[in-house]
Amino acid sequence: MPHYVPFLVLVIISMMIFGIVLWLKRDSTLFILFLFMTGLAYFLEYIILILFNSYRYNPDLMKEDYFDNILGSVTSQAFAFPIMAVVIAAYQLRLPYIVIISIMFMGIEELFLSWDVYTHNWWKTPYTGVFMTIGFLISKIWYEWLHERFSMFIHTLTLYFSMISINATIMFVIVATFQTHWLQLDFFQNSTRDHINLNTLYVFLLTAIYVCLILKQASILWIGSVIVLIRIFDWMLIQVGVLSLAPWNSFFVIVLLDIFVLLITAVLHRFIIKSCYGTNPLKEISFQKYYKDV
Repeated sequence: MPHYVPFLVLVIISMMIFGIVLWLKRDSTLFILFLFMTGLAYFLEYIILILFNSYRYNPDLMKEDYFDNILGSVTSQAFAFPIMAVVIAAYQLRLPYIVIISIMFMGIEELFLSWDVYTHNWWKTPYTGVFMTIGFLISKIWYEWLHERFSMFIHTLTLYFSMISINATIMFVIVATFQTHWLQLDFFQNSTRDHINLNTLYVFLLTAIYVCLILKQASILWIGSVIVLIRIFDWMLIQVGVLSLAPWNSFFVIVLLDIFVLLITAVLHRFIIKSCYGTNPLKEISFQKYYKDV
C-alpha cells in the first residue's frame, strides 16, 4: 500500500464529517472554531514537531523528506484533529465521550506506526491522548465563549490563530511548491528544518502585525509604512545572508502577498463579528463601544 493512502483516507473521512456537521448545524461559528483550532494545533506542532523533533510523518508524496514530514503533519493538524474538535464542540459532548474519541485517535496512531507511515522519536502514544483531550476541551469551551460572551481577548486570539492556520498553510504550499524564498541560520543541521523553523516564526510574527493593524483600524498610510518597514528588514536579512529569494521572486510579489493576506484578515475579522457578535445586540454594542474607546 502506498504511504499516502492512510493520510488521504483520513483527510477524506474528516472532510466528509466536517461537511455533514456544517450542513446539519448551519452555524458559521463552527467554521471559525475550525480555523482557530487549526491555528492552535499548528502552534503546538511547531513546538513538538519542529523544535523538539518528537515524531516523523512519511506520506511519501514530496521529494524533500522534511517537506514530506510537514505535509503529513498537516493531515492531522489541519483536518483530523480540528474537525473532530468541531464535532465535539457542536454537540457539546461530555468528558467520557471526549476520552473515547481521544483513545480512538491513539488507535489510529498505533495503526499508522504499524504501517510505517509514521514513526516516534521520543514521543509516546499516550501523550497524544492527553493532548487530544485537552484540545477537545478547549474547543468545547471556546465554542461556548464565542456564542455567549464578548471579550476582546477572545476575539483577538480567535482572529490571530485563525489567521495562523491560513497564513502558515499558504506559506508552506508556496515554499514547498515554488521555492519562493529560503531562510537559513544553521540552527538545525537539516537545512529544510532550519528554514521551516525560521519561516514559521516569521509567519507568527507577521500574522500578529497584520492582526494588530486590522484590529486598530489602521489607515492606508500606516499599513503602507509598516509594510515598507517589514520589507526593509527583509532586505537587511538578504544582505547578511539569512534570507534568499528565488530568481523570479521580488519584493513587488511579496508586497502583493502582504496586501492579499491583509484583505483576508480584514474579511475574517468582519466575519467573526457578524457570526459571533452581530447575532446578539448586546455583544454588538459592546464590540462597537470598544472601537470607540481605542
